[in-house]
Amino acid sequence: MADPTTAWTAGGIIGLVAGSSVIASVVTLSATWVRDLLGWNARRKFAALYLAIALEQYARTTATLLGESETHDDSNGAAGTAHSNFAALPEYPGVDWEAFGIKRAEAAMGLRTEVDSQRSWISGYWEFAEEEEVVPEMQERAAKLGLKAFEMAEGFRKDFGLTPLDQSDEWSTKKDLARKHEKFVARRLKYEERQRAANAEMFDALQQPAPDLPAA
Repeated sequence: MADPTTAWTAGGIIGLVAGSSVIASVVTLSATWVRDLLGWNARRKFAALYLAIALEQYARTTATLLGESETHDDSNGAAGTAHSNFAALPEYPGVDWEAFGIKRAEAAMGLRTEVDSQRSWISGYWEFAEEEEVVPEMQERAAKLGLKAFEMAEGFRKDFGLTPLDQSDEWSTKKDLARKHEKFVARRLKYEERQRAANAEMFDALQQPAPDLPAA
């Protein structure tokens, strides 16, 4: 007959070994989970950095284009460059969109759709409007989208703990675009006010009674 003490000890050893295996599996899975989480966070940060840089570059390109366009207008074509439309948003760098997050990916892709749509609108406007009407419209829309791109990049940097760009200089990209947009909006509002005044004057003139014709 087997010694019960010996049998119990053997069972205990088997249980201990089984328990140790479970603990080892849990530790391994936990280590794998932590490694995957760190890798996931790293991919998210790199995606944010790549997109922020691309959006900042687009904002700078837009500011440069607008500067050239303004110089051309102010010099009556003697300097600067005439631009019939603003810049297209270049293809985004390859990023892990899933790691980046659906809301941020939607915002970045939505900006591309907006830029393409606005550029198409400007191209169509040239078909029936004159330069003095199209160019101011193009400039205002470009400044708005360039500023939106830069602010989106700022948001990505902030959300993922990336170093923000120094925009303290008076002629930084963000301040330059904000200043241009404000200027273009004020110009449009003044134009619209002049148009309303001219239309009101014309309407008043039409309401005046016709002068009496001289007798034959």
